[in-house]
Amino acid sequence: MGNRKLPFGYMMENGKIVPHRQEVEVIQTIFQQYLAGSSFKAITAALAEGSIHYEAERAWNKNMVARILKDDRYLGTEDYTAIITPEKYETAIALQAQKMVPMQKTETQKELRRLCNGKVTRQ
Repeated sequence: MGNRKLPFGYMMENGKIVPHRQEVEVIQTIFQQYLAGSSFKAITAALAEGSIHYEAERAWNKNMVARILKDDRYLGTEDYTAIITPEKYETAIALQAQKMVPMQKTETQKELRRLCNGKVTRQ
């Protein structure tokens, strides 16, 4: 595998990728809280109070939580043991899609893009 970092929830043991028990509990908690209606911000706040860190010397943030919820390796692959059921994963993905607010361009933004031939620059 080279020097590539393993996803949160896994560790290398005797040359094999195996689940990290404490991190697996955190992943399962993240999915439970999200499916129960908690926001990324609320989950991040709860994780910040815990003793398990995403990375050493770094505080949890919303992007880390979002990354875990979207990572399909937690379903299991030939390299990774399954941590989350397909039902929980699919429900979390569907919930994220529902919560996404599509970006609305103003008429001014549309006109600017048209005038710039679709290429908006800093100037």
